[in-house]
Amino acid sequence: MEPGKENLRLLFRPEAKERLGLLLEASCSQAELLSLFSSQFKGEGESLSWQEVASVLEYHGLLAAFESKERAALEAGLLRFRCSLDKLSKAWGMRPGALKKRLEELSLNDAFKKLRKRFAAEVLDAPNVNFQLRILARPGYLKDLGIASALQRQLSAKLRDMLAQLPAELEMPEMRLRELAKKHRLDKNLLASALQQLNIV
Repeated sequence: MEPGKENLRLLFRPEAKERLGLLLEASCSQAELLSLFSSQFKGEGESLSWQEVASVLEYHGLLAAFESKERAALEAGLLRFRCSLDKLSKAWGMRPGALKKRLEELSLNDAFKKLRKRFAAEVLDAPNVNFQLRILARPGYLKDLGIASALQRQLSAKLRDMLAQLPAELEMPEMRLRELAKKHRLDKNLLASALQQLNIV
């Protein structure tokens, strides 16, 4: 056993429940709790596994309560980061793939889909073109929301219509870009990137 670490088996004693409660209060996620346990306890293998920790929690009747807490925290995170799995995974110190797996394990897929539909609609229905241009510049987030193609089609139509309304004498692309940005109060850099991405001359 590693120096300074206690054997996990000590936590299977009835008097350990209060100590476990303190550890649970300090953690909101499986990864966070496992890290906390790993810093203090040694299991059977080289590193402590979640299955070992879960067995301790289950023994004391604490597993369901912790998963309920984690589920609520994840739902709040999805809301806070508007279903950006990249931002949420970074905030939780997890890989996006591990986060997706955890959402599934905690039966949060339906909640994620519901929120994703809401945020996707907010992007597609947004009257603010600058907002849509900012989202277009985030391909990972567009993938999370499942609206990459829809937003590209929508913005392409909007920008082509805006360009068609510019004075005919503005022939140079740079002049048209500058005038379009000025007329509609659009971020010039985001606009230039979008026009290139959408293959609009």
